[in-house]
Amino acid sequence: MSNDENIIDRVHAQNLCDYMKEIYERKWIAPRDGNISYRPYGNNETEFLITPCSVRKHQLRPDMIVRLKIQPDGGIEKQCLSRFKPTGELGLHSSFMKTMRGPLCVVHCHPPYILAFIGLWDSNHELKEIMDFFPELDMNIADNIPYIEAKTNELADAVFNALKGGCEIVALKHHGVVCVATHFETCVERIETIEYYCRIALMERISNIETY
Repeated sequence: MSNDENIIDRVHAQNLCDYMKEIYERKWIAPRDGNISYRPYGNNETEFLITPCSVRKHQLRPDMIVRLKIQPDGGIEKQCLSRFKPTGELGLHSSFMKTMRGPLCVVHCHPPYILAFIGLWDSNHELKEIMDFFPELDMNIADNIPYIEAKTNELADAVFNALKGGCEIVALKHHGVVCVATHFETCVERIETIEYYCRIALMERISNIETY
């Protein structure tokens, strides 16, 4: 890799560190939760960056970001950027990186109001039901994915199938949301918007309970 390419790589890696810090500061993840993959403009479409596992995500450094290359046989090969291992949800991210073209960002996080809205216990609300309360919310929300064990091929396949048809975001029972877009900022806007409306719906529900 040339010096120029190395500098560009480190700039993109720093961007990914900043992205993880932002979703932590928004309280969408606990310190070691969440993961993001990122293929910037102009990059080789067989290569992408991804966050590492088992580290504090709000304290990432560029040298901790993992650079990966998709092989002709579909396998994933680690490139020389980090000594860390990629997130255990690599399969979830690579499904999109292998099949979608152009710049791409995949964000997996755990926004608390969204998780509360779809239900942690007996309730089971579809995330798309939030649009019934707020018709002005214009977003293509996929059907919820029932609980599937994390870091499995089954979960990766379920998320990919939910979003491949054009949906913008999907809720995972007990496991947060996944949003896919060309830019990180677009992912954040979508998650922030739904989180905001879920908070209003939950506050109204609590208010009704306290009335009785």
